[in-house]
Amino acid sequence: MELRHFRYLIAVAEELSFARAAERLNISQPPLSQQIRAIEEELGVQLFERTTRQVRLTEAGIRLVEGARKVLAEVEKAARAASDPVNSEDRLSIGMVFENTILVESLRLFGKQYPNIHIELDRLTPPEQMELLRQGRLQLGLTFVGGAKDPTLAYETLDWEHWVVGVTLEHHFTNLRTVPLRALASEPLIMFSGAKSELVPAFRKAGLSPHVVHEVNSVYSALALVMAGLGIGLFSNSTGDIERKGIVFREIAGNLPKLEYGAAYRREAQTYPLRVFLDIVRQIAKKKRPSTR
Repeated sequence: MELRHFRYLIAVAEELSFARAAERLNISQPPLSQQIRAIEEELGVQLFERTTRQVRLTEAGIRLVEGARKVLAEVEKAARAASDPVNSEDRLSIGMVFENTILVESLRLFGKQYPNIHIELDRLTPPEQMELLRQGRLQLGLTFVGGAKDPTLAYETLDWEHWVVGVTLEHHFTNLRTVPLRALASEPLIMFSGAKSELVPAFRKAGLSPHVVHEVNSVYSALALVMAGLGIGLFSNSTGDIERKGIVFREIAGNLPKLEYGAAYRREAQTYPLRVFLDIVRQIAKKKRPSTR
């Protein structure tokens, strides 16, 4: 049988009239009747009961028409995918450390171009993202990718960020435009566990001993601790994109290592939606940070 035979069967089954089905298919009635009889002979079953007054599906006909509908639906789905590789069946799973401008603008443009794509967006720490990427449960990680890198993953640098200090409105640092590194050393610090191995040596190189009171893995954990007055936090400069009432950020005057913000993904698992989104992310990152660092 050919696909057109499935369409003939479905038309007759829905119209329950060879005349109306032939009109719907834009063919004459005799050839349609002949095609249906040929299908019945090929399968060795009767698909329709015919009388002078009505046409009715047999049990075999009901089962075949149901299968025909499924086959045509799959064919139409494949045709749509061929004409537009990104279709409503596609999904894109993204892990983020926080909502910065690069992420938000990329999502906005991607959603505008491909509104039928289902985006799964999760707030995850860098270690969580790496683990889910390795497991194939995450397609893209937008995170800080400094330090040792997993050889099974591909990495792209999107930006180099610097450290800023986040404090409450009542803190005396709000009166300063920039905060000296020496002033930070005398304050209770909230620091990211993954960055401590780089930040503490930077303080010591300047002859300072930082007083770290809390170590966190999440930006939002650090923000909550700062808001609670349990210390001042060291954040990447793009954390300022997050609106948090009661917290202000100040630049730091001193030599602290920069942070490599980028994209991580599995090379062999690049879907079309992922490639499209990565292209958008690269464009936004280039536009946002055009200068060479």
